[in-house]
Amino acid sequence: MKKHLLVSLFLFFLSSSVVFAQDDFLSVFQPECFKDYKFGSVSFDLGESSSLGVVNAGASLEVKGKVTNGNNYYLTEGKILARILRRDEKVAGRDWHPYVAEIEVPGKFPLLANESKEFSFAWDVPALAPSGEYQVDLFYLAGRRYVLSGLSYIVNVPGGTTGFTVRESGPPAGANFDRSSVRLAGKNLTLRSVPPTLPADKPISVSAKINTIGGNALPVVITKKLFNWSDTDKTQPLESVTETIIIDPKKPQEVSFNWQKPKAGVYELVLTALPINQGALPSILRVRFPVEGNTPRIIFGGITGQEDDNVKITACAVNGTFGEGKGTVNARIMTGDKILGSGESKLQNTAGVLTAKFVVPLEALKGKEFSVLTEAKNEQGEVIDSHAVKYANDVFGKVEEPIVQKTTERPPEKTNTIKSYILLTAFLVGVLIIAITAALLFWKRKKYY
Repeated sequence: MKKHLLVSLFLFFLSSSVVFAQDDFLSVFQPECFKDYKFGSVSFDLGESSSLGVVNAGASLEVKGKVTNGNNYYLTEGKILARILRRDEKVAGRDWHPYVAEIEVPGKFPLLANESKEFSFAWDVPALAPSGEYQVDLFYLAGRRYVLSGLSYIVNVPGGTTGFTVRESGPPAGANFDRSSVRLAGKNLTLRSVPPTLPADKPISVSAKINTIGGNALPVVITKKLFNWSDTDKTQPLESVTETIIIDPKKPQEVSFNWQKPKAGVYELVLTALPINQGALPSILRVRFPVEGNTPRIIFGGITGQEDDNVKITACAVNGTFGEGKGTVNARIMTGDKILGSGESKLQNTAGVLTAKFVVPLEALKGKEFSVLTEAKNEQGEVIDSHAVKYANDVFGKVEEPIVQKTTERPPEKTNTIKSYILLTAFLVGVLIIAITAALLFWKRKKYY
């Protein structure tokens, strides 16, 4: 029961439509991990205007900005993801706005402590895109994977955002997944809600209807890709299926995916509809779901600062499902095959965050290229998740003057204290509601998925 409550609350705060400031969240929840791994510590500056203005369909939209590392340590192998969505208030409250494009911003974005870097990219607006309000969502990942700004696997938590208006240049055409029609394991799914945890011993089905924008039939290539946790590394799908269909404008068609042998973990299914007519607007749909079992997942592993003449390394993992069992998270800092230091933390039947920390003498790393390898293992000692990040020998450089950002201004301490009490009260009320619900379900002797 305790584990169900913890996971439900953790997932609730990640997927809720109400986005709390990081400082408010951590004033109530203080896992050891988040003292060094600070989600939200990288920010985007897209200028004074909240809009990029008006762009004609068929033209190119240019996006420029600046990304800033608010940490006092280096972030290696950084990358910026951009997603374009078409604002649709009719579905946003329940299922968020529909996504139409994804871009990995060109360039490399490692960031020294307090460093800022400029970035830019372009999106060629499809010639048949419908008029309306659109939005750019931005995300920053360190080590090619660890989220520092925005949750790329949660629909309504971008790290930075700006809007623009598209003015159509002719009759519009495109594909559109009906976000209100999604079904998971035979049941309706609200995309902004916490998804149910599914059993690992039954096939899993996902389906959604797709229709056209405009009045003509539309041939599209449908791609279905299943990823472990999220699609931040698009080269590593667990399964990939492609098919071509013709969407009838008078009758929406169903797109389905079946996973015959699911395994414990948290997964993201990405459905993409790419019109064969390149002028028509694409559509992208993400469906995220957990499968029961003990599956520790690494959420961070790398350098988190210096203490005197030592370098700190922090590694964190979380069990994202309701599975029972023990496990470990460990990290090793290495030059070639030589291990310079290591740390480990054990998972004791909990769905919370586990953290491994250790230090290495600064002199052992200066002038060298090295890597941090993090592994998460189950109670049998099997490696369930692993990730390595590489560091260059200039990692210990620093920008002299910390960059002050508007988003980091804090209200007076008294206000923060009041916010903390309010959040703590909300947290306790949430626990009570979930406990009462669970008790009623247990009393009725019904198993909840």
